[in-house]
Order: sequence, then structure tokens, then C-alpha cells
Amino acid sequence: MSCERIQPELVAYHFGVIEDAARREVEEHLTTCAACLRSFLAVKRDIETAESGPRPSPAVRERLR
Repeated sequence: MSCERIQPELVAYHFGVIEDAARREVEEHLTTCAACLRSFLAVKRDIETAESGPRPSPAVRERLR
């Protein structure tokens, strides 16, 4: 999976709403691409620390940890 295909999948991956095959591809790519891993961590941080907008439920937050 290329970086161009990974970027749009990061939010779905973060929330666990990505298909299994795509999830495996994202995970494999993130282990080999520092730039995409940094992008994912930035997305994760932005989602979890955002002051506005909907917050993930406690169950979702626990699942992600």
C-alpha cells in the first residue's frame, strides 16, 4: 500500500472501522514508513485532544488504548 492510499485510511483505522484486509495493509505500511506513522500519530493526537467536536465514547477510547 502506498502513502497516497494510506493517508485517507488513517481516521478509519484510528476508529477501527476499516475492513480487515485494509487494516492489515495499513498496519504493515505503518511499520515500514516513518512519515505515515507520524501522520497517524498526529491524527490520533488531534482526535483525542480536540476541544471541539464529538468526543469518542469511553468504550471507544478504551478499545483504542
